[in-house]
Amino acid sequence: MLPYEYVLAASCPFSSQTGRTIVNFDGSVLASNGSGLRETSATIGSVPAATYDIWLASYDDHNAETTTENYEQWLLYMKNGDGSIIGTTNEISDLPDGQNYITEKVNSDYRVTRPIDTVTAHHVTAYDSNRNSVTPVCVAFDLKGGSPLVATYAAVSIADKEATLRGYVNPNGTSNIVRWFEWGTSTSLDHKTLEKSMAYEQSISEIVAGLNKDTQYYFRAAARNTNGTSYGPTLSFMTSGANVPTPTPTPFPSPSYTPTPTPSPSVSPQEYAPTATTQLPTFVAQTTAVLNGHITADGQVSTNAWFEWGTQSSLGYATSQKNVGYIYATDVNNSLTGLVPNTLYYFRAVAENARGRSYGSTFLFRTLPVSTPTPTPAPTLTPTPYPPTRTPTPIPPNPAPSLSPNPSSTIVTLTVEPSDKVVDVGSIIAFKIAFENISKDLLRNTMLTVTLPPELTYQDMSGSSDDFEKNASMNASLHVITVQIGDMAQNQKGMLSVHTLLKADTIDRKIFTTSAVITYTDTVAKKDGKETAFAVNTARTVGSNFAGALFAGGCWLWLLFAGIALLLLIILIIVLLKRRRDEEQDKENKAQAKYPA
Repeated sequence: MLPYEYVLAASCPFSSQTGRTIVNFDGSVLASNGSGLRETSATIGSVPAATYDIWLASYDDHNAETTTENYEQWLLYMKNGDGSIIGTTNEISDLPDGQNYITEKVNSDYRVTRPIDTVTAHHVTAYDSNRNSVTPVCVAFDLKGGSPLVATYAAVSIADKEATLRGYVNPNGTSNIVRWFEWGTSTSLDHKTLEKSMAYEQSISEIVAGLNKDTQYYFRAAARNTNGTSYGPTLSFMTSGANVPTPTPTPFPSPSYTPTPTPSPSVSPQEYAPTATTQLPTFVAQTTAVLNGHITADGQVSTNAWFEWGTQSSLGYATSQKNVGYIYATDVNNSLTGLVPNTLYYFRAVAENARGRSYGSTFLFRTLPVSTPTPTPAPTLTPTPYPPTRTPTPIPPNPAPSLSPNPSSTIVTLTVEPSDKVVDVGSIIAFKIAFENISKDLLRNTMLTVTLPPELTYQDMSGSSDDFEKNASMNASLHVITVQIGDMAQNQKGMLSVHTLLKADTIDRKIFTTSAVITYTDTVAKKDGKETAFAVNTARTVGSNFAGALFAGGCWLWLLFAGIALLLLIILIIVLLKRRRDEEQDKENKAQAKYPA
């Protein structure tokens, strides 16, 4: 139990107001060294998905201190009911010496995509001193509102002339909301269901009738409130017909948010295998990392999820299986320990139930090095590793395996300009992702996903056609670009150009990987498939570039110096020979004067 004076001094400064949710911590002190408490949690109950301004309040008793404290900072991790991380805030500023309180808005218009059940305060610095301790007092979520949160789910009850469209809508803290579906035989979606009012977060469904047999249809969920209109991803389905088998439903997409809806009573979900989606890893350190994924299922049978991982693309290891229950959608994660520093690892999410098993895309990450290696100075007259005539591919301490896909079996090619080279920090990198259906089959439900590493900042993108650009979207929080391609005929090609900026704070010789994954349904083989391609580049700081240019010119400087030295030696020899000749001539003249003929 804390002393009364301490509790009184560290009371929360936020006042109650309409639309504000306040979360108080228990008064635990966060220490900055590894032996002390570095995090503390508080259970909220639930903060609904919406848009918020987020405030943090810190406390430390500087009246009793005489030392300077430079790292009294912490940030907030927001988690859902199963402990999966929804997002993190910015860190609060350092408490000025001599000041006991600081209250600060750390995020504005922060979009919370799933309900928050728990928040955890984390010290931002690992520093060998308890003098940098700080007490997280409380958090305030101020509701801002925004356009609705919308997801599109796979269609069910598909027949020859009708189908049930499904989706999910969150009002995002507002009222007076309407929702509907848009659909049609092309991605222009020229049909629309009736707009219906709704007042709370829920699953939605509508039956569309009068469809044509054996026809591809596209659809998406939509909703509007006083702040704007939002759309879910565009999905597709095939109506049945003569000699046409019942199609496998389109898997759920991986939107920037994934709510866990309550199934609508009017919808009878169609049976299908779960879908595993691999997401970016978090908390990557020297020997640890957290693997993340997302699982969707039909909610009718119990589902297990796990991760496969390893140092080769063949993986080889697996985490323990976790039962996620009778779910429609949920996030999963697993912590890896005992990893090797500065090593490239591969991983993917896996889901399985009585309907079948599915695998997510294979992602990569590199563990942090033990310390930044000091470059070995170039010997005299030896060019730098960055000569002006060519740029060698850097060799890391643990050489990365070849990441180029087999051209004879892939339908995706990835080209990067510059490709496999050292790139200056602060410069623009243009990625070109080219793809082609080289099979003889029609591919449906084709989707391209490009994942950018954290070292890159997205700038813009363009596609090989207007429809291609219209169906492309960027998830800034996940660094993922998604393009709904749809149908791909034989020999059909496409290309996506993505411009990125290599961040100025990227360390020298940092290796970063960009991946591209294309998924599709083969209508002849009647199975789903995917292809993956990677690009690996290395960062170079401006300082190392300058040094490289300096050493690269060293050879020419030495040649110039040698030439000048040789010239001076020749001049010296000529002067000495002339002086010797003059001395001999002088002796001869003196001899003739002494002994005249």
